Amino acid sequence: MKLKLKKIANKAAKIIGSRYFFWFIIALFIFQAVWIALSFRYSMIYDEYYHFGLIEYFSHQWLPWISNQPVSLDQYGALARSPYLLYHYLMSFPFRVVSLFTNDFYTQVVAMRFVNIGLFACSLVIFMRLFRAMKIQPVFRNIALLFFVLLPATPFVAATVNYDNATLPLTALFVFIGLKIIKSEKTQWHNYALLILIGMAGSLMKISFLPIFAAGFAYVFIRLLIKQKTKIVHDLVQSFSRSRIWLKVAILIPFVVVGFIFMERFAVNIVKYHSLSPSCESLMSKNRCRSNYIELRSYDLKKSRTGNPVQFPQYASTWVYSMEFGLVVTGANTNGKVGTKMGAPLPIIYTVVFIGAIVSVVAIAYGFEKLKNISGFWLIASVIALYFSALFYTNTSLYYEYYQLLAIQGRYLLPILPFIFIFALLGINYAMRSNTLLKAIFFTVVFALYLNGAGVITHIMRSDCSWYWDNQTVCKVNNEARNLLTPFIKEYWYER
Repeated sequence: MKLKLKKIANKAAKIIGSRYFFWFIIALFIFQAVWIALSFRYSMIYDEYYHFGLIEYFSHQWLPWISNQPVSLDQYGALARSPYLLYHYLMSFPFRVVSLFTNDFYTQVVAMRFVNIGLFACSLVIFMRLFRAMKIQPVFRNIALLFFVLLPATPFVAATVNYDNATLPLTALFVFIGLKIIKSEKTQWHNYALLILIGMAGSLMKISFLPIFAAGFAYVFIRLLIKQKTKIVHDLVQSFSRSRIWLKVAILIPFVVVGFIFMERFAVNIVKYHSLSPSCESLMSKNRCRSNYIELRSYDLKKSRTGNPVQFPQYASTWVYSMEFGLVVTGANTNGKVGTKMGAPLPIIYTVVFIGAIVSVVAIAYGFEKLKNISGFWLIASVIALYFSALFYTNTSLYYEYYQLLAIQGRYLLPILPFIFIFALLGINYAMRSNTLLKAIFFTVVFALYLNGAGVITHIMRSDCSWYWDNQTVCKVNNEARNLLTPFIKEYWYER
């Protein structure tokens, strides 16, 4: 019996590790995200109104910045010196195409959501290729990505018009190019140029890409200095001179354009305003600044701040809880742009994610001696460490300034979660050694529990018709799906 079960486990591992299973994961992800995109009304949480509004504005101009900000844009904050507008500018081009065919608002929003879903799907393909280049077994690559796409936050973020969907594939591509540089025996100028180009482009989309860029750039070039020493310039020049003209043109043109915008935004801001992104009041009047919800909230919080903040250990534990909560929760803007209504996480998946986080830390620590020998481990570890530190520092600074938990969202962890998932899986695999049957039983049980709220299931179960587009068919389909799922979804671990 045990031998038969082991054969079944081996066969299942072979199927899960196949390329067909990977494309099943992509299809599953797209199905979930499209369901949400077609169901949830505008604007969804994660600031969809902000991103869609700026995309629509940029569709009427050709320059990637805003020189003279009209009053109508004050609701989005001070934009004249904002470095983080590249996503909105680039996304204005597919929006222009959509607008040629229709002026229907619903169609435009859904079309732009589909573009974002496509960007997110691209990131999954790049992560797969990255893990393959790291020589990670296909079965672990696919299991890691399967758990990732079935995290409730994943399809929900993907179905939202949001710059996270552009920075995620750039994160995967940035690390992939960094890995190619590390593994290559030759110095190839175009890989270094691409690394910097992707780093600059990601940084011009979202501030959280800056630590990814800084960590990856520092690691690759310090390693290059140690390896090449004084030969760096000579090898780069030789590589450039030997490359074909089409490659030089294809890389140098976007490099120069993006490099110019990068310097014009960040360098000028640092010199003139002593900040990467100047405060609103250094650019506009106080009254105009308070047209923006975040600026108004900050002003009100400062005025009403009383008492003392909690001690750091209590804050840290609350931060961890809030991050986990954000990965398994759903929500909708049911009362306008900032009237957010949240649905509580389903209890079983919440518990699985909580325990899984603890097990992941232990598994990575246990398998560290083997994990550190994987190609690209230290590059990825550097990116995770600086990104996580910057995120925690930013959230902590906001808390001790306003005495309120602000901008603590689980979606901010999405760029580094695929790496954590893969290292945790490998750590668990090392702990279980060659016991194939035990591994199969473990992952089957965990996956079965995970399904009790995975992906779009949480969003169907916790939403209602007030969260959806004003469409009877959409409401009916979601209600019927909820009725079908209800017998299988446990609200409690026990019967009351």
